[in-house]
Amino acid sequence: DPPRNKSIIQVYFLPLPTPRTMEYDVFISYAHFDNETHGNWIHEFEDRLARDYRARTGQTLKVFLDKDGLNTGHVLSDRLKQAMDNSALLLPILSPVYLSSSWCRKEFLYFMERTGDGLIVEGNSRIVPVRLMPYDAFQSETAAEKQEAEQLTGFLGEKEILYADFYRGPLPVSATDPAFNEKIAGLSDDVFKTLGLLRKQEETAQMPPQTEGPGLFLGYAYGEAKKLRDQLAKELQKQCQYGKLSARLLPEDTQAAPDPRSLPEKELESFLRSQLAASDMAVFFYDDVEGAKPTDNPHAPIAHLQYRLALEMADERKDFHIFYVAQISEDGAASQRDFVEKIDAEAKTNPRVLPLPAFEQKVVRDFLLEYLQKPPSPPPLPAGAHPRVFYVHHSHDKDDKVWARIDDLMYNNRFEVFKSVFPEDDPLVDADKVTRDFWLLSQKALVLLRNGTPTWCNAQKIGLIKTASEKKSPYGMAICVAEPDVAARIREVRSHDFKVIDCAQPGFEQEILTFLNESHA
Repeated sequence: DPPRNKSIIQVYFLPLPTPRTMEYDVFISYAHFDNETHGNWIHEFEDRLARDYRARTGQTLKVFLDKDGLNTGHVLSDRLKQAMDNSALLLPILSPVYLSSSWCRKEFLYFMERTGDGLIVEGNSRIVPVRLMPYDAFQSETAAEKQEAEQLTGFLGEKEILYADFYRGPLPVSATDPAFNEKIAGLSDDVFKTLGLLRKQEETAQMPPQTEGPGLFLGYAYGEAKKLRDQLAKELQKQCQYGKLSARLLPEDTQAAPDPRSLPEKELESFLRSQLAASDMAVFFYDDVEGAKPTDNPHAPIAHLQYRLALEMADERKDFHIFYVAQISEDGAASQRDFVEKIDAEAKTNPRVLPLPAFEQKVVRDFLLEYLQKPPSPPPLPAGAHPRVFYVHHSHDKDDKVWARIDDLMYNNRFEVFKSVFPEDDPLVDADKVTRDFWLLSQKALVLLRNGTPTWCNAQKIGLIKTASEKKSPYGMAICVAEPDVAARIREVRSHDFKVIDCAQPGFEQEILTFLNESHA
């Protein structure tokens, strides 16, 4: 956000009315030039949104839309200020012309300052932007214009994590485009959700209680690994700030926190132990650089020391997990390469040491977010084992009811689940390596085959099955067939002696659960 003195804002502005007493649900801020150029597009947008909202909710969406454009001069009129003061949400219709309009910029910034700390409600923004046209090409002509435009675009960039898909891509200019109605439906749902949160806030008269959530220790890192670590920390802090994630990030990033490089080894060890004890999991990042050492021991890199202490914590606490990601080149320090090889070996035998899929911020972030939001805690089995399950499915499967039932089954029974990665999901990930690593680290595997998945996608899954079979793992794999008429697929996988579960039959969940829980010598 642009820097601002919140105390001054509180002096000059009284609190906004609550949604129930507000005159308008949304204030649509737009450039009149855009409306005229695109054949009354803004008016059509407002009409479609209001009708879709009514159809979905049975309620009338109260909209302020300035059709007259009577604002004059360089300041907002009292009429527009009053309308914004009495609007729960601001919907700016973004375009290059919007950014070039002094009135549009001032409307946006006025609402942003007017709402102050109440702008974000349970991870939802009261500014709900819509892209009519990409605005990256806009160039400011004056210093004042540039400053306002930078405040506006800076705010949008900072809050982008909060916005739905209709913001990230422009709306079709033609209102007859079928995609236009789809985008409007998404916007309508988002508006309804945010208005509901505001009303809930009014009814409770207080913010919902915030839970501290699990402690996440992000280990000290150096070189390129430090860049990855810092990027991840910044992203997770955003997620926590906007209510998308409930977690405590450690080591504590406060002015009182010591610089680990300045501590003798014993003091550093004591500090790291206290931080790890307050954590539920640790994440470590390694590249070619060993990094800093304690002041009194040039032979004990901090990155190595913290892993050793985390390993001791994992031995003491069965709910403590260690994640790591490494990218070591042939030019890396030999001692660093040997150290990471030891961790790789540890991961194959220690169920609490887990490799992350790829040395890339987005991949690590998505993995940790899913883990933190559904923290697995495997149940005890008859033989005392705690199986990890490698669940091979594709994003195309997620709309399928069988996929949902299997996913719920594993979550409700608290299995520890690895999920497959396909090349088209993220080109930066080596899908074959992820498959190999996850399969070798898992005690059981499930592969979902279904007719609703594209042929090429099922073919990829068959490839993963063959890859797994070549590893000669002593553990079991089951092929979950979602429709009975994929006989050719069943014949193909039967050649690998894997169990086939027909998910078209009643009670297939119990068959899957029996398979996952049975012990393998």
